[in-house]
Amino acid sequence: MFEEYFEFNVKKFLTDHYEKLNLLPKLETELNVLDGMGGTDYTQPRGGTNISGLDNVVIAREKVHKRIKEIKSDIDICCKALERLNSDELYIIELFHVNPFLTAEKRLIKAEEHGYNKYYMYKIYNVALAKIKKTVFK
Repeated sequence: MFEEYFEFNVKKFLTDHYEKLNLLPKLETELNVLDGMGGTDYTQPRGGTNISGLDNVVIAREKVHKRIKEIKSDIDICCKALERLNSDELYIIELFHVNPFLTAEKRLIKAEEHGYNKYYMYKIYNVALAKIKKTVFK
């Protein structure tokens, strides 16, 4: 259906998901700081097209609020897809995407510690990616 019209990169979607999970608390903190700000900067000239300090705060607050809303929406979509995975699939997905700097060698060692050989690990990984893609476009 819709996925036929463009190439959906599931791997990037997952990596972005875990990055967004880390970014969200920072943006919420930034929004709280902006909520505590206010007032007009009287040191700036008034009138004309000049924007007051309060206007700048309101604009910044709206941008951060919009970004938080977009990130939460993306996180919800990805979480729903991850919920459909079984525990093996979820573990393998996390091996690849929670710590993207984990080398292939270390990833394989961790998988073997849990009883997965290289072939089985990649088989599970590909099945999980297909499930996630199917869920996102449902």
